[in-house]
Amino acid sequence: MRRWVVALACLALALIGCSLRDRPPEPGSGPAPSPPTSRGVAPAPVKTQIKTALKQRAAAIRRGSGPRFERGLADADGAFADQQREYFDNLQQLPVQRYGLTFNARNVLRVGRSYWVVVAVRMQLGGVDEAPVVYRDRYRFTPGGAGRFKLDSVTDQAWEQRNHVVEQPWDAGPIVVASRGGVVLVADAADARRAPVLLNALSGAVSDVAVQLPSVWDGRVLVFAPGDTTLLESLPDLPGDPARLDAVAYPVPADDTAAHSPRAATRVVLSPELIEGGTTALSRDRLLRHELTHVALGGRAEGVAAWLSEGLAEWVSVQPLPTAKRTVSSAAIQVARSGAATLPTTAAFDDARAAAHYGLAWWAIEALRADGVDPWQLLAQAHATYEAERGDAGRDPSQAADIRTADALRSVTGLRPGQLARRAAVALVTAYGREAIARE
Repeated sequence: MRRWVVALACLALALIGCSLRDRPPEPGSGPAPSPPTSRGVAPAPVKTQIKTALKQRAAAIRRGSGPRFERGLADADGAFADQQREYFDNLQQLPVQRYGLTFNARNVLRVGRSYWVVVAVRMQLGGVDEAPVVYRDRYRFTPGGAGRFKLDSVTDQAWEQRNHVVEQPWDAGPIVVASRGGVVLVADAADARRAPVLLNALSGAVSDVAVQLPSVWDGRVLVFAPGDTTLLESLPDLPGDPARLDAVAYPVPADDTAAHSPRAATRVVLSPELIEGGTTALSRDRLLRHELTHVALGGRAEGVAAWLSEGLAEWVSVQPLPTAKRTVSSAAIQVARSGAATLPTTAAFDDARAAAHYGLAWWAIEALRADGVDPWQLLAQAHATYEAERGDAGRDPSQAADIRTADALRSVTGLRPGQLARRAAVALVTAYGREAIARE
């Protein structure tokens, strides 16, 4: 399926003029008031203590020191502590190269004696991420004695929903991590027995994709194999019901709140059905090759029409298959039989006719290659135009992608999109033994 950008909303906390001090009720004044609440800049001593607590927590994670990590928790025996030990154990399985925690002292919510702070989690997975990735979460610290603050919550569901926070699998429950070469597979611990099979399939798919690319790919990728659809559901603008998706590849920005943040990685999420063997190995591997093509191309496919990037991914996905196994949807055949007046637009690519669009896009690549045209060159030219136009914010991105790709198509081949669509339709129908469509 298409790659999806995960973009989190910026947090804006308004200041309100409440006291930062606890004031006990005067004798005879009635019931004790609710704990004082204030929002604003943390007092200097509090800022220092929270900063120290975060620094010690990050150091414990980097050094793999469980006892030091647990000393930063307010309650070592409760459910929260158990969840945090699980989180620590999860991170110890990952190839964490960098890990740091910071917070903005100007955005602090005080409730009683505790403080809610928005924490920037800066983490880079070695051999996977091109740069550190910054996530944001909300932590609550409470006084722990001896002038220290300790962590007693990392969950504020209302805040997370307002800010569209995407929970990472290592935050959500026990995981098992398996790796081979540049592939890191993060699976739900309940599916540990399936991890070796998935890792083997992914490794094979990486090799299959690499030989089709016009340049060297190092095969680095992080793949999530969650036990449910929570992660898929958290990604915005999915094409339909997440429960019906097999997999999604999506780019991860280095900082989710920064404008025009560079890409730090492209990751893949597999559906539970795919993980549990709901498809044949043939279909699974074809799907993996499709998604890994998006990973391999990374930013080089940004700003181009969906028919070109998705068509290339489909083309790569079928190359290891014998011709008889290269199936196409009946919807694509029906569209091709009708003559396919034009290529699908980027905005409508994943609509109700997506199956037909993917098939026609694939055969547009086949048609180009049959005419001796290198589709990778077409991709490079369309993307180069996108890079040159980055300052142009006046056009709809999807429409602009279609226009620049159409311009590149005319430049490289002399064809208009409608002409290529009709050639693709002829090639598709001919290949699948249906009645021929007359060329224009």
